[in-house]
Amino acid sequence: MSAMREALAITSRRSISRGHVILAVGAVWLFCFLPIVLGCPYCIQEAGFIVREPNPYRIVVFVRDGTPLKDDLARWLADASDAWLRASNVEAEVVNLDQQPRHEARRHFYELSPKHLPAGILISPRQKAMLLPSLSGSALSEHAIGEAISEVVISPVREEIIEHIITDWCVVIIAEGADAAENQQLKTEVAAAAEALVGFRTEMGHKIEKPPPIITISPDDPNEQVLIWSLGLNEGDAGKAQVAVLFGMLRRVGPVLPAEEVTEMTMLDLFRLLGRNCACTSDPSWLLGPAAPVIWGEDLDLRVRDQFGFDPNSPAVLNTLAGVWIGLGEADAEAAERALPPAETGYMEFPVEPQETTGEEADLSVAEPTAGQRGHRVLFIVAAALACIAIIGSIIILLWQRRST
Repeated sequence: MSAMREALAITSRRSISRGHVILAVGAVWLFCFLPIVLGCPYCIQEAGFIVREPNPYRIVVFVRDGTPLKDDLARWLADASDAWLRASNVEAEVVNLDQQPRHEARRHFYELSPKHLPAGILISPRQKAMLLPSLSGSALSEHAIGEAISEVVISPVREEIIEHIITDWCVVIIAEGADAAENQQLKTEVAAAAEALVGFRTEMGHKIEKPPPIITISPDDPNEQVLIWSLGLNEGDAGKAQVAVLFGMLRRVGPVLPAEEVTEMTMLDLFRLLGRNCACTSDPSWLLGPAAPVIWGEDLDLRVRDQFGFDPNSPAVLNTLAGVWIGLGEADAEAAERALPPAETGYMEFPVEPQETTGEEADLSVAEPTAGQRGHRVLFIVAAALACIAIIGSIIILLWQRRST
């Protein structure tokens, strides 16, 4: 009889040990998969059509009490804004230096020191400023102001970018330098990386079917000065060839790369970065490169919806990325723009820690993910459900065994 009791005790201990193993395995599965299930359903490339800059670009026309036609300027600027800026990320206003002595934009006026009034200055969301010659001087007219405002948001290269930015993985902008051999080498490396990207599968399972388009731009092109300035392509060594990668609503990913830092692998890593899950495995600061001034109307939103299967203006979609700006100061954003992780095969390591997202979590069940994303989420949900079943089952086994003993 004692031998039987001992055998039962050993069997019970073994069962309890098996129960603990099941419990541990279930907990590990739940720990690994549940964050993914609850994570963002968009990759960085898709998030570029969702993330919005908290502040717009601003066109500020400075006048004084004695500036000719200053009252007409305000009316002309309002009419031009209504015609060109309504669907853009740009606003416009007139600032009277005599009547508004504490206006915060005054510092940009004194930094740039325009020689004549009125003087038009374009201010970026990150407080960089450039003088707009077409909005400065005493020869302004209603027609001239309309043309000047349109040139801030429209240019031939921007129209070409928009043709590709939704249907293609990204768009590469090469700003040529003074050295023809350097320009050619840069184009060769970028083109090789673009071709090598074909066939790459993202974390969400999307396969890249064609290489990103490459657009070459001259830094002296008078029609593209706003675009060049807004993307930071006028910074660094003058006369040096540079490259920038754009995604989403003409937003730059990573830093501007000078020609000497560009290799096929560096560019390929930057292209692949856009395939990362935007919230689960990447740093939000990499979503937040500068975006160019652009008109982005309902027609483009419809193209995004048709291409990706979600409405970029849906509150549920917007809420999934509502926290990416939280905790990211101007210094952090500039550091993220300058920093480039080392090139390597596969994904890159991020230079800073991810920013925490606060605020109410969005209902991802109505966040309209694409078909491929839904398939992955179903897989992860099933895995998490199995883990929960394993945990509950092991707990029941343990309780039953304890009662039996």
